Amino acid sequence: MNARVLIMAGGSGTRLWPYSTKRTPKQFLKLIGGRSSFELALERAILVTGPEQVFVSTNSVNELHVWRQMRATGIPRANILVKEGDYDTGGAVFSALRRLKKDFGAKDDDVVTIFPADHVINPLAEFEKTLIFAWATAAKHNCLVTLGKRPDEPVSSYGYMLVHSEPDEKNRAINRTILRVERFIEKPPREKAQELIATGRAFWNVGIFSFPIGAMLSEFCRYFGVDEWQAVTDDQLQENAGVSFDKMVVERVAELRVLEAGFNWLDIGSWKALQETLTRDDQRNTSEGEHILVNTADSMVIGGGRPVVLVGLEDVFVVNHDDALLVISGKKIDDLKAAMPILAERYPRLVQGRPVVTVCTPVPEAGKPATSSGKHLRDTVASALCQSYPFVEEVVVTSVGAATRVREQ
Repeated sequence: MNARVLIMAGGSGTRLWPYSTKRTPKQFLKLIGGRSSFELALERAILVTGPEQVFVSTNSVNELHVWRQMRATGIPRANILVKEGDYDTGGAVFSALRRLKKDFGAKDDDVVTIFPADHVINPLAEFEKTLIFAWATAAKHNCLVTLGKRPDEPVSSYGYMLVHSEPDEKNRAINRTILRVERFIEKPPREKAQELIATGRAFWNVGIFSFPIGAMLSEFCRYFGVDEWQAVTDDQLQENAGVSFDKMVVERVAELRVLEAGFNWLDIGSWKALQETLTRDDQRNTSEGEHILVNTADSMVIGGGRPVVLVGLEDVFVVNHDDALLVISGKKIDDLKAAMPILAERYPRLVQGRPVVTVCTPVPEAGKPATSSGKHLRDTVASALCQSYPFVEEVVVTSVGAATRVREQ
């Protein structure tokens, strides 16, 4: 069985604003021990398949971020699959599978696992063991297998799956049960989530799916009303650009099995979720920088620059960024999205984010060393850009071959 991993890294969310912006989405922010959640996703993918079988679905805006963070992993640059249009995850997955068939010789019985780029998962050994069983189940039954996590609290920002009480099968080697999905419940209110958990049959939908390529393409054909995947047109994809993978396939598929995930899983979907990955003090506070917290509990202050002082507060999040300051109650952390339209209207730069500039210099001819003048020119240009344009986030210096066409970023 040939297995491949497809990482979905095309999102442009602003749930970790003001750090996360449209130009620099949250999956590329190095906030988890100096690494990004995308880098952690690459690590997991390489662990289970090796670099040659890891592919990344993204858009043209994020392509540079993807390559910068994966260039040292051994994954070929050709494995970056840039979406042809501004598709949600439904069109993005179909587009990527079409490329795997056309350009990479994928066969119908090859198994693909897709997972998001903004999760934190551990231990990796348990993740690998669970995923291998998911592959075997998907191949055996020619079906879609998703991983589900038993909820430990009623979180309203997650999707839920309610499963049938009778197990489909059990694997004694990893002590995991395969179950069948009864129905999906998308981001229920906290009270409803509590009711679901009380049934003992609820799982969080962690967004990790495994399937044979041929079976999945058949599901896409059913959705688009065609007999062969080659018949799906770009116009059809564009007409369904806003449809997610869950809505396009997962919630409509006849054969869907759930494998209980035994690993720890966290979706970095908010500042509160990120805090779970960081060190806390005796008062359950997280403080990164020269900040002072007095008689304060369950709070977080992140970001450098000027010191922040919190006195007598509880469950407050302060994000100290060069461009903006965010102060938000932990109880209202999901309401940050309500501020985005106002920010986009009044201060569009704060939502778009700082641009990244790439300085390209020619590589020396074969057998010739790089010249000091070339290096000096490159460093001078980079320095001048940073001084002249303070809103540039980063200057990326790279080398290109002669007559190479450089796409504007």
